[in-house]
Amino acid sequence: MKEKQELTLKEEWREKHFLRTLVEGQQLYRVPINWVQERFTLKKGVMHFRKGRRKIYLAFCMATKHLINMEWNVLLPLMMHETHVITKNGEPVHCEEGRRCLNIDCPLNRTTKESFASETGISKEMNWEAVTSYRKLEWE
Repeated sequence: MKEKQELTLKEEWREKHFLRTLVEGQQLYRVPINWVQERFTLKKGVMHFRKGRRKIYLAFCMATKHLINMEWNVLLPLMMHETHVITKNGEPVHCEEGRRCLNIDCPLNRTTKESFASETGISKEMNWEAVTSYRKLEWE
């Protein structure tokens, strides 16, 4: 009974997030993104959360439940509520946030220090190793 229920939940998720078939065998899905505003201080390129007056917006991918982006400006959190993932024969092959994603453990991630800096501008002020260390933050 439990396996049937999980199957129906997966099917329900696919139906809800399915957009369209691109070419034979490829499909496009929406993946929700949740944003959280945090306060922090910056000392030697390392963020200390829940302290200070500076604000940053943290984006969490709801497929992996991990941190994928950080943004200083409120505009991106207001505009971006989902990302698109292309699947081929049921396996994910491309994510549109792959060039600026902080979840280095994700198989769709193609982020480098240079691509993250050009896409977000955050690593100009911060230590790259410190930025990637925040990938361990998870959505609860």
